Amino acid sequence: MPVSGDTLLRMIRAAGFEPPDAPRVVGIDDWACRKGQRYGTIICDLERNRVLDLLPDRNANTVASWMKRHPGIEVIARDRAGLYADGARRGAPDATQVADRWHLLQNLGEALRLALGRHRKAVSAAGKAMMAEMAMTTPIWNHQWRLPRSLMACAGRAATSAVNSMLKSLICGRPACRRDRSHPGSA
Repeated sequence: MPVSGDTLLRMIRAAGFEPPDAPRVVGIDDWACRKGQRYGTIICDLERNRVLDLLPDRNANTVASWMKRHPGIEVIARDRAGLYADGARRGAPDATQVADRWHLLQNLGEALRLALGRHRKAVSAAGKAMMAEMAMTTPIWNHQWRLPRSLMACAGRAATSAVNSMLKSLICGRPACRRDRSHPGSA
């Protein structure tokens, strides 16, 4: 339906606007206007899942002034950037600063990678010991290896059998192309 610009403006002015409640829990992070060229700061209301503001730069002073203009912020979820910590501390000194979920998972992944990297030999030895213990108690070649149903629906019986034998060979460490008769119940 064709509508003039004046009609739209008149309708907007006639509509009542209630300013939203002051945000209590906000998230701060980077956003890219042009990746690799121009970055800014995004501030979101985490209780209402809304973007509150896009700041033109990544500057602690800009973040602090925004926080001062919006009193009542109790929790600030942010990344590990020191400039956001500084801006939040100056702009909302009573607010609690927390790490956001994505950065917590990133920190956990890095810590696990470093811990396991330092003890690579011990982890490998523990894995080999567990495999040896499993081989002693239950012969691994007696297990029925199954593909997920979605893959089985796509593959024919011959293909499913071939993949299952390949899985067995990878786990048992024996070639799949010949049968191993040295163990009872072998394929």
